[in-house]
Amino acid sequence: MHLNGVAHRDITRGNIMMDGSGMYPEGFHPVRQHLDPSAKIEVVPMMRTMTKPKYYIIDFDGSLWFPPDMPAKFRTATGKHGADDEVPEMSEIGPYDPFKVDIFQFGNVLKREFLDVRLRSFFQLLRLGLIHSLRNMSGLSSSSLWSAT
Repeated sequence: MHLNGVAHRDITRGNIMMDGSGMYPEGFHPVRQHLDPSAKIEVVPMMRTMTKPKYYIIDFDGSLWFPPDMPAKFRTATGKHGADDEVPEMSEIGPYDPFKVDIFQFGNVLKREFLDVRLRSFFQLLRLGLIHSLRNMSGLSSSSLWSAT
């Protein structure tokens, strides 16, 4: 995309699609994806690492195209566009590099969908394990432990 001079400016979870057909060699139901196309038999997908699905970026309504002969210093944009409001470069006033915005937004998708979710699960497990350990300690009343959680 960037090699073709296109800056997306709205890379979010909803704008990244995966072709999962390789994960389901016999197909899957369009709504109930854990079932086969007839919606009668449960299917187990192959692992992504085994099938290497393709990912696609969609929704180019706010994208910009720059001609290949345009110098990099003129490949700029202004205005806030897209759903990710954490992008520090985006400005209503001054110009910014829209290609850097794409990289930041893609990093945010990875952070939110993988890192934050996995860390949240990890800390939840730690928290539950700690509460269980505290409840099993002698000398502490269970009512005081419940009020601490």
